Amino acid sequence: MRKGYLGVVLHFFNQRTFKYDSIALLCTAMEQPHTGVNIKTTYYCGLKKFGLGIESAFRHVTDEGSNIRKSLQGYSVKFSRPKYDIPTPGSEETLDDSSCDEDDSSSVASSSESGEWLDSNSEENDEYELTTAQQEMQEMQNKNRETLEEICDNRLSCIAHVLTTVVKKVTDKPESPFQKLKRAIVRFVNRFNKSGVAVEQLKREIMLSLFKMPNTRWMYFYYVSRRLNKVEIKFSVDLLAPFAHAVTFLEGEQYATSSSVIPILLTLKEHLSKPDSAEPILLYQNVHPELLTVFEERFKRFYYPGANGFDPTYLIATLLHPSKTLQIDEELFDYGKACLNAYATDFARQKDLEKKTEKAYTLIRPSSPQPSSTRTEDATRVVLIDLKIEID
Repeated sequence: MRKGYLGVVLHFFNQRTFKYDSIALLCTAMEQPHTGVNIKTTYYCGLKKFGLGIESAFRHVTDEGSNIRKSLQGYSVKFSRPKYDIPTPGSEETLDDSSCDEDDSSSVASSSESGEWLDSNSEENDEYELTTAQQEMQEMQNKNRETLEEICDNRLSCIAHVLTTVVKKVTDKPESPFQKLKRAIVRFVNRFNKSGVAVEQLKREIMLSLFKMPNTRWMYFYYVSRRLNKVEIKFSVDLLAPFAHAVTFLEGEQYATSSSVIPILLTLKEHLSKPDSAEPILLYQNVHPELLTVFEERFKRFYYPGANGFDPTYLIATLLHPSKTLQIDEELFDYGKACLNAYATDFARQKDLEKKTEKAYTLIRPSSPQPSSTRTEDATRVVLIDLKIEID
């Protein structure tokens, strides 16, 4: 039985170099079976070594395996969505530190003294502010559950991986016309792989070397086919070229890709809806419709707001990139704008209420033990000095 591993790569913006960076954070052996619970426990314990938690990540980008989806269930973000129904969020699962082998002790750092309590004149007023803030927070949360917010998975699908899966699902079918072509190309390439003389002659004649096997077989088939000059092969190349370019671009790590996802998906959809060839080869006449059907099943929830399980993340990212907004239609742009405005408004309101709640707690927080029941002038001076340093 093959041993399984859980790999975690951290992508972030480096504020020192002002560039996107990636770090291989974990590569941990996984015990069988690879269930969602086991993945979650392994992931949790691995992050704990670095002082991180699963909730620390802004988004988790994974494949669409049911076990990895299950492992991240319960960790979500909130997005505001107009018009459409709100799905019921799943119950949040929690993990205790006891699930890890290591017995690490955790310390909780206390927040800095605010100094806001110095302005309070009565305990009664302090309790009123706390109660009001809590009530406002609760009322807003209840309202959002009904009308404003949609709970989206903290997990995002890796679009490059899903694109590869979609193409592979169609081209790898035994009855697919690609299979016969693939076998012929593999036999052709193997002749060169087994002969050093043939490889040298190839380099002299056309100044090219053999392709190395890439991560996906269909892309290898595409790159080799691109060099051959036959009608059937050219049709295959024209069909697969946009997918190969999209996957290659979306796999990049040194630039942002989320704002390009929807324009790329819409371009691929149009490519499949309107084949370049007016009269496709009889053998391939069903390939476009079949690929389009699978494509829409997997990607419609990213670019069509009315789709079941629609996630507005990529739409919001598109609107935040001015040049990308020119590549979407007016209806999708207006919906994305409404989504973005609602999300920004709710985010600002949430932050404002959090500040009010924090202030109210600060106002009634019990003071440090003092020799007498009232704070001395020296104690007040210390708090003010700390506050000044914090502001500076």
